[in-house]
Amino acid sequence: MLVVSVGVMSPTNTRCEAQSVTNTDLSDVGSYDSDSSQFQAATPVNTEQKGSANETWVEQFEIPWSKCRPTLAESLKMKTVPLASDIRELISHTMSDIFGHTRRPSRKVLRFIAQKIVR
Repeated sequence: MLVVSVGVMSPTNTRCEAQSVTNTDLSDVGSYDSDSSQFQAATPVNTEQKGSANETWVEQFEIPWSKCRPTLAESLKMKTVPLASDIRELISHTMSDIFGHTRRPSRKVLRFIAQKIVR
């Protein structure tokens, strides 16, 4: 029988207490093959970043200018620096729309969208 010692921190106690976990508790995770010294996962693990394969939505992505305050548009027309609160609101709305497409946008996607905002 395989016994693994796991440290557990109690929310009311600051010291770490050891608990025992047997291999029957870990059966749903996978198994270890001692002959080949490899771990076999019970379910396949997807190592590919979600959303990285299909990034065609980026070209059609529209910056949500209409969701922002009118003061942002006014300051951009007058070519002055917008208020920090207006910039934060634009970023918040933009990221919310991006998360509608993918929860893990790549750096390339974020740079492309940032360039659209600056233009």
